[in-house]
Amino acid sequence: MVNKVTWQRAGRVTEPGRYMFRYGWLTVTAADLAIWQQCIDVNLTGMFLTCKHGIRALLRNGGGSVVITGSPTGTHACAPTFTAYSTSKAGTMGLMRILAIDYVNKNIRCNAVLPGMTNSPLVTTLMEDPAARAEFLAKIPIARAADAREISNVIAFLASDEASYVTGASWYADGGLTAI
Repeated sequence: MVNKVTWQRAGRVTEPGRYMFRYGWLTVTAADLAIWQQCIDVNLTGMFLTCKHGIRALLRNGGGSVVITGSPTGTHACAPTFTAYSTSKAGTMGLMRILAIDYVNKNIRCNAVLPGMTNSPLVTTLMEDPAARAEFLAKIPIARAADAREISNVIAFLASDEASYVTGASWYADGGLTAI
């Protein structure tokens, strides 16, 4: 098990791009309402506002595609104690599904990509600890983190005309994490 010092150190990370660790490692009884609200505001309300204004632009231009970034933690119990983060990401999946139905007749498709662990500034602190890295990668059948390009390729496909029949779908790009 990854040591408590790693969790405490990661829990204090507040630089932009690393906010997720503020929302993890807290059960519902330990979570502070302010942390909960901030996570919901960033991940769910932020996505709602982005879609609200983005879809208005798509409607003016005759349609298009919305691709929401979700997380396997929002659909599977693969991140115990990530109560606020997992809940906020589950909410984005509900938003994606309702947008797909609400706007399909307006030539707008809506899908989601659910990336697993990805080499990015978000996970830098966690991945610097060899024990934490080994523990997380052991849960991924491909046994490595994704390169950001691997995730962006899925997003580009869903946004393209090649995916013209795809709407309301969740596409996992998680190295097999949710397959087991």
